[in-house]
Amino acid sequence: MATLFRRKKSTANAPDEPNALARRGAFYGIQAILIGLILLVLLPLLLLQAYFIYDRYRYSKGVQFQSNLEISRAVGRAFEVFVHNFWNQELAIGTSFILRSDLSIKQMNRVLKETTDAYPMIQNFAWINPQGRVIASTLPDAIGRDISDRPGVQEIIRGQKDRSVSDIFVSTSTQEPVFNIIRAIQDKDGSLRGIMGASVDVTRLDVLFAFQRSMGGGISILDSKGMLVYRYPAIQIPWEERDWLRLYPSLITEPLAGKENVKTLIAAYDEKTWIVAVTPIHSLGWVASAGRWQDEAFGPIMSATMKHASVALILALASLVAALTLARKIVVSVTAIRRHALALGRGEADKPVIVSGPAEMRDLADSFNRMAGEMRIRETALRESQARLRRLYESGLVGVTYWNMDGAIIDANDRFLEMVGYTRAELTAGKIRWIDITPPEYRSLDEQAVAELTTTGVNSKPLEKEYTRKDGTRVPIIIAGAMLDEKGFDGVAVVLDITERKRMEEELRNAELHFRLLSDIAGRLLASENPQGLVNALCRKVMEHLDCHAFFNFLVDEGAGKLRLNAYAGIPDEEARKIQWLDFGVAICGCVARDGSRMIAEDIFHTPDTRTALVKSYGIQAYACHPLMVQGKVIGTLSFGTKTRTSFTPEDIELMKTVTDQVATAMERVQLIEALRKSRDELELRVRERTAELETKNRDLQEFAFVASHDLSEPLRKVQTFGSLLEANSGDRLDERARDYVSRMTGAASRMQELLDALLRYSRVETQARDFVELKLEDLVRTVANDLEVSITKIGAQVEIGQLPVIKCDPNQWRQLFQNLIANAVKYHRSEVKTMIRISGEVQDRTARVFVEDNGIGFDMKYLDKIFQPFQRLHGRKEYPGTGIGLAICKKIVERHGGTITAESSPGKGSTFIIEIPQSE
Repeated sequence: MATLFRRKKSTANAPDEPNALARRGAFYGIQAILIGLILLVLLPLLLLQAYFIYDRYRYSKGVQFQSNLEISRAVGRAFEVFVHNFWNQELAIGTSFILRSDLSIKQMNRVLKETTDAYPMIQNFAWINPQGRVIASTLPDAIGRDISDRPGVQEIIRGQKDRSVSDIFVSTSTQEPVFNIIRAIQDKDGSLRGIMGASVDVTRLDVLFAFQRSMGGGISILDSKGMLVYRYPAIQIPWEERDWLRLYPSLITEPLAGKENVKTLIAAYDEKTWIVAVTPIHSLGWVASAGRWQDEAFGPIMSATMKHASVALILALASLVAALTLARKIVVSVTAIRRHALALGRGEADKPVIVSGPAEMRDLADSFNRMAGEMRIRETALRESQARLRRLYESGLVGVTYWNMDGAIIDANDRFLEMVGYTRAELTAGKIRWIDITPPEYRSLDEQAVAELTTTGVNSKPLEKEYTRKDGTRVPIIIAGAMLDEKGFDGVAVVLDITERKRMEEELRNAELHFRLLSDIAGRLLASENPQGLVNALCRKVMEHLDCHAFFNFLVDEGAGKLRLNAYAGIPDEEARKIQWLDFGVAICGCVARDGSRMIAEDIFHTPDTRTALVKSYGIQAYACHPLMVQGKVIGTLSFGTKTRTSFTPEDIELMKTVTDQVATAMERVQLIEALRKSRDELELRVRERTAELETKNRDLQEFAFVASHDLSEPLRKVQTFGSLLEANSGDRLDERARDYVSRMTGAASRMQELLDALLRYSRVETQARDFVELKLEDLVRTVANDLEVSITKIGAQVEIGQLPVIKCDPNQWRQLFQNLIANAVKYHRSEVKTMIRISGEVQDRTARVFVEDNGIGFDMKYLDKIFQPFQRLHGRKEYPGTGIGLAICKKIVERHGGTITAESSPGKGSTFIIEIPQSE
C-alpha cells in the first residue's frame, strides 16, 4: 500500500511538475515584462517632465534676466534724458540772464521759481557768479552764500568741465540726501559768465519713473561711486548701507566700468534673493538697476510645474504598484496578457485584450487596456510635438544649425543658409564651417561660449556677434547653443538675424546726433548777438556731421544789388575772392536767391546743367542750396556740397533745411532786436520831450493860478471893504433896493474869494508837495477825526476806524485828503438816521486799498466822473455850501502818489470812496 501510494503520488506529481515550472516561469517572465513595459512608458514621460521643468525654469530665468535688463535700460535712459533736458533748461535760463543784464534779482528769482514749479524734484535752483557766490535762488537764505566748495562747482570755476552731476550727499540745510545738476554759462568767447546750479531732492524722483512693477519688484539709480541715490519702492536704510559698491561689488563694479551686468544675489536690507540687472548711464557715469524677488519671479511657475510633476510621479508609482499587485493574481490568463503585451510592444495590438477569470484579472486587463490607450495618446502627442518642432525648423522664423566641436555645421535649415548665403549642396559638401565664417575679432567670444557649453551644456545668455557671408559681407546675429550629447561633441544652435535691429539702432544714433547738433546750433545762435559771425564755425560742424566737403553762405547786399560771400569752406581763398560778389540768377546760389526756393543738384558730373558749372569746377558731385528767408524775404543762401557722394539722403536735406531756418531765424531776431532798440530810443526821446513840455505847461498853469488868485484877491477885498463901509456909513440913506444891490455885491465878492482860495489849494498839490515818508494811515486818520470832532459831534455822527495799511506818502496831502472825505460825509448826512462813517483798509498783491464809507444822501452813479472835476457840484449852494473843489483835490493827491480813487454810491443809501495805492518795495 505504501509503495502503491508512493507510486501513485509520484505518477500523479511527476507529470505536473514541468507544467508548474512552466507556469511559474511564464508568471515571472510576464511580470517582468509588465513591469518593464510600465517603466518603458513612464520613464520617458518622467524624463520629459523633468526636462520640461528644467527648460521652463531656464527659459523663465532668461526672460526675467532680459526683462530686468530692459527695465534698467529704460530707467537709465529716463534719468539721462531728465538730466540732459535740465542741463539745456539751465543753459537757456543762464543765457537769458547774461543777455538781459537789466534783470533784477527779484525777476531772476521769479524765473528760477517758475522752473522749480515745473520740476517738482528740484529742491533749490540758483544763479551763481563765476566766483561761486549765489546771486539769485529759490531759497532766499541761500542768496549771497559762497558755495564754491560744493560738489561739482569747483570743477566748473576752474574750467575743467562745462557741466556736471555731483554724487549724492547730505544737504546741510535739509539733512536730506540730494545731488546737484550744474551747468556753466559762457559767453561767445568761452569766458565763464555764471553757473546754474540745482539741488535735486532724491525723494521726489518718483515723477520721472512711470514704471509699475509687480510684487517684489524695484528700480534704483546709483551715482558714480556706487552710492544708492534713488529706489522705488523706497526703503529705509542708514547712509552706510547706501554704498552698494561695497555691499555688492560683483554686481556694481562692471556697470561703473561701462558694462551691463545681471546677477542673482541676497540683498542686505531684506535678506531676500533678488534677480538684479544693472546698466551703465554712460554720459553721466552713473548706473541704473532693476530687480525682482527670485521667489516672486519663479514661485508660481515652479509651484505649477511641481504639481504636474507630482501628479505624473504619483501615476507612475500607482501603475507600478497596481502591476505588482495584479501580477500576483494572474493564474490562467497571464499568457494572453503577456502575448498582448508583446504585441503591444511591437505595435500590433490595436484591440483591447479580453480575458476570463477572476474579477481581479479582468480589472488588470482593463487597466492594461487603459494604459495601452494612454500610451497611444502620448505617442500621438509626441509625434505631434515632433511635427511642431519640424515645422519650426522649416518655418524660417529663426536659423537652426546642428554642429560639432570640429567646427563643422552638420545640418541647418533654409533660414540659416539664407543668412550666410550658401546653398544646401554646399552644406552637404561640408563647405560651411562655423569656425571659418566667424570673423577673427569674435573668436575669443566663441571660445568663451564653447567653454560654457562644455561645462554646463547650454549657453546662459545669447551671444551677439557677426557671420561672414559667402559674398564677403557680414550679417549681425544673436546665437545661443546647447549640447546634444553627454560627450559634449554635437550641439544645436538657434540663430537670429538682427540686421533690422542694427539698422534701427544706427538710425537712432544718427537721429540723436542730429538732435544734439541742432540743439547746439540753436543754443549758440540764441546766445549770439552776431549770428553772421557764427555761420563759419557752425557750418563746419554741419559739414563734418554730413560728410560734406564745402559750404557757402551768401548774404544779400541791398546797396550793391548782389549777393556777398559771407562765409565758406572747402575751396582755396583765391577761388573765394573770385566769387566774393554773385549776381542774382547766376549759378545755383544766385538762382535760389532770385526764386526764393531751394535747389538740389545730384550726380552733377553726369547731369548737364549750366547752373552747376561753378560747383562742378570744385569737384562737387552733389550740392544742396536753401534760401535764408526772413518775413517772406530772401536775405541770403546757405549751401553744402560733397565730393564723395552723388546724392543726399532725405535726412541730410532735412537737417540742412533746419540749420538754414535756424540761421535765418537768428538773423531775423537780431534785426528785430535792433528795430526794437531804435523804436525804444525814439519813443524815449518823444516821452522826454513831451514830459518836458507838460512840466513847462504845468508850471505855467501853477504860476497863473497863484498870480490870478493873488492879483484878484486884492480888488475883491476892496470891493468887500467899500461895500461894507457903504452899508455901514450910508445904509440909512439908501433905499431898500440899493441896500439889496450892496448885499449882493459883497456876497458875490465873498464867493469869488472862496473860489480863488479853492483854486490856490488845488494848485498847491503840486507846488507845495513834500517828499514821501513811511506813514501809518491809522494814526493819521485818528488825528483828522480829532480835528473834525466839533462838526462830527454837532450832527451826532459815529466814526469807526479799522486797520489801515502803512504806505509811503506826503503826510500833509493825505491829511488834507482824509479831511475832505470825512468833511463831505458830515456835510452830506441824512438827518433822519444816525450818521455812520467807517474808514478801513487792506493790502492785496502789493496794492494798498482804503475805504471811506458813509450812510449819507449818496448820489447817482452816472455823475461819478463829474464829482471829481474842479468846481462841479450836484446840489445848490444854498442847500449844501462849498466850492466843489474838495474831491478834485483828493483825486489830484491820489494820482500824484501813483494811485486811483473812485466811488460806489446809491441815492439815499450812502457812498463808499475807494483809494488804491501801490506799495513801495
